[in-house]
Amino acid sequence: MVTLEAVIVCLTNHADSPVPAGGETMTRIITDLIEPDHGCEGFMPGEEPMVVLVLDDGRRVEVPDKLAYEKDWDVGREISDLDIEMYARSDVRNEE
Repeated sequence: MVTLEAVIVCLTNHADSPVPAGGETMTRIITDLIEPDHGCEGFMPGEEPMVVLVLDDGRRVEVPDKLAYEKDWDVGREISDLDIEMYARSDVRNEE
């Protein structure tokens, strides 16, 4: 059986993990939310609407619009680095 302590130790031993040595997840503030304008074309069949969250550390991450609504990720709200790692589809910082 895997314990919570074992999971935390495993995560903190990985340099690329969003969980720092103290076992606490870092959080970021959402400073802007960008919804792409699809104009009169709308969405293609099967295409999932996405939004870009602009974070206080300068990152821009793309997440499903429905998930952002369900998680209440809006301007001024917090989002954890763990949630970003789990749910973000891409880091769009350099894609402008």
